[in-house]
Amino acid sequence: MITSISDLINHATSEYMKDDVEFSTSFFDVEVSMPKKNIIYAYAECQTKINNDECVCIDKGMRLEDIIPTGEFEDIYTGNCKDFLLTLNNDVRFHRFTDEGEEVEFVF
Repeated sequence: MITSISDLINHATSEYMKDDVEFSTSFFDVEVSMPKKNIIYAYAECQTKINNDECVCIDKGMRLEDIIPTGEFEDIYTGNCKDFLLTLNNDVRFHRFTDEGEEVEFVF
């Protein structure tokens, strides 16, 4: 079970390096126990590192400095990381942009 941001990033990137496929949530198909915000930070870091994509939070029309809205996602999530990440597609505040500026699905 993964409990730290660095271990989650290392897991996802090392799994990604094993195959010549597009980076997706399949590389986060692992059990975790950590604050939800840390999962989101790890996912955003991997998207930047691998795809040069930018993950942002836009709340009430304003782009937030931090991808995590203040005081949110503090609770501990224990379970499959991929399952949690997929729920974020239902939160309209999260956005991902390619390095060309095109908006794409936040999590896939």
